[in-house]
Amino acid sequence: MTQKAIMASPAIQVRVDPDVRAKAEENLDAMLGMGLNTAIKILVKRLANDPEASLDLLRPSKRTQRALQDLEEGRGQRFSQLVDFMNDLHANH
Repeated sequence: MTQKAIMASPAIQVRVDPDVRAKAEENLDAMLGMGLNTAIKILVKRLANDPEASLDLLRPSKRTQRALQDLEEGRGQRFSQLVDFMNDLHANH
């Protein structure tokens, strides 16, 4: 792809907590010597070119899988108001 074609490509904008972004950038640099933009480009290209690709990064963590299973089996807490959920969420962290 030429520089002109790259500049004409649409940008993808994502809102990310600044602390999360900084930690991700730090980890990518330490582990792979690459920046966040490069990692995102690789992910997007992989998704476009290889639908069978193993994308463990996008799979739910074991903790999330357990939480989803709990909910499917009727365990878990329900909230009728978002504010109640948020209060419970912040009280437990």
